Amino acid sequence: MSLAELLADSGLTEETLRELESFGLLASLPGTTFYGATALHVARIAARLSAYGYGPRHLRPFKLAADRELALVE
Repeated sequence: MSLAELLADSGLTEETLRELESFGLLASLPGTTFYGATALHVARIAARLSAYGYGPRHLRPFKLAADRELALVE
């Protein structure tokens, strides 16, 4: 899906989506400017959490913890 479709389907603002991308929480498909189902799922969850005051900066520690756990398993 395109950026416009992702924003419309998730309810995120473009600014928030760019923050999620900058923290590595969301990314377009490799080599394209389109987003997949995983990106939509993450965007929808981020939009729901923003209603409770959680922004991308609050979600980053969860990503870092998951990356550490993955490294341990590997």
